[in-house]
Amino acid sequence: MTNPTPTASDPAARRRTRLFLGVGLAFGLAFVALTPPFAAADEATHFFRAYQLSEGHLVATRRGDQLGGDLPGAVVRDVAGLDRVRRRTSLGALGPYWSSTTGGPRTFADFRNTAVYPPAGYLPQTAAILVGRVLGASTLVLLYAARLANLLVFLALAAVAARRFPSVRWLPLAVALTPMAVFQAASASSDAATTGLCLLVLASALGDRAPGRRGIVEAVVLGALLGLAKPPYVLMSLVFLAPRRGLTRDERLGAVGAVLVGFAVAALWSRTSTHLYVPYRPIIDVHLDIRPAAQLHRVVTAPWSFVSTLSVTTWESLGKWLRQAVTPVGRFPAAAMPLVAVVGSYALTVAAAVMPVPAIEAGDAGGPGRAARALAVAVGLVTLLAISVVVYAYADGVGARRVDGIYGRYLLPVLPALLLGLPRTRRRANDLAFVGIAAVLLAVGVAAVTHRAYGWPL
Repeated sequence: MTNPTPTASDPAARRRTRLFLGVGLAFGLAFVALTPPFAAADEATHFFRAYQLSEGHLVATRRGDQLGGDLPGAVVRDVAGLDRVRRRTSLGALGPYWSSTTGGPRTFADFRNTAVYPPAGYLPQTAAILVGRVLGASTLVLLYAARLANLLVFLALAAVAARRFPSVRWLPLAVALTPMAVFQAASASSDAATTGLCLLVLASALGDRAPGRRGIVEAVVLGALLGLAKPPYVLMSLVFLAPRRGLTRDERLGAVGAVLVGFAVAALWSRTSTHLYVPYRPIIDVHLDIRPAAQLHRVVTAPWSFVSTLSVTTWESLGKWLRQAVTPVGRFPAAAMPLVAVVGSYALTVAAAVMPVPAIEAGDAGGPGRAARALAVAVGLVTLLAISVVVYAYADGVGARRVDGIYGRYLLPVLPALLLGLPRTRRRANDLAFVGIAAVLLAVGVAAVTHRAYGWPL
């Protein structure tokens, strides 16, 4: 039978969860409060998408070469005004926006880069905006409510993942406590929910989960949510197929069902939204010849050409991507963390992957076997490859010799799966050491953001 999830009476697991939630919440709230409005990556368009969903509109509207939806004019106006405040980086300039109303004639807003995203990544933000609208909150209040809800849900997903993860229970927490992960969670971005779902799917597939029918239902629900998160991370659901001892026939079929459901809902959403697609990159470069069908045809018919292009891009950009994956990056000038902090963040995450926690949690059987870990690594690599293909097809001109449009934050959801391929050590992880180092790194991240946003000293 599948190992049961550790009980709430497990003191080690409870202490680890409290430490994680305390540090994550403290620094998450700092990012929520100190990051200028709409200064996180694409935060304005993520906010527009969440607001659209809060009004019950699942599918965006296309108008010529624009894609988005009709929103209250005051919301569109205030987002534009707050964007100018962001550029002035003045907290005092926010004053008039706290009580600004959100009504007025409806205006079409173009948020093409997020308009076709599925709804699952926006559930926390949508719920918060919906409640705020009912209470008559201003656009600025709605933004902070969305940020707070996003943060709380992300921390909850990571905490549950850690309780389920086999032996290396600090691994999902170490990833969740990277400065970039907390920064994303403290924004209106859908990336946070995607990362949290990937952590929970990986932990549920390889670790402790409820036995029998309840575990099957959980796996199917997680597969469906991942299929309705940010594509192509639905590929991470393939980890449910990892070989495990003691599974019943029904549980094995349930794992297959979770994968099929995830892929089915992702395909259904793609079929619903693909015809709405409007190229995003031409806003940046009007000369780009973006035709996804032609690009995908090139990838299929000349795969080695694409592999060569991706290899060159990786060689030239790997350092930048690795730094972006852990460094808070927004629309203000890049919040450059010192190199030692970047290296320290990866060192902490690697240590979490190779050092098991004290094996006193109930039902801890030592973690997944080699075959399961190999499958997790393979799925992580395939997911990164799929992301590269999608970016190449939808964000680069036909025949481009570089895969431009890849950002380091795309690595976070698959990082735990990749690190499971590392050999394990016998040295046990120390909870206080992990959380202390994570807190220092997060403090550096907050300082980097406030320095770039407000000119505050490091």
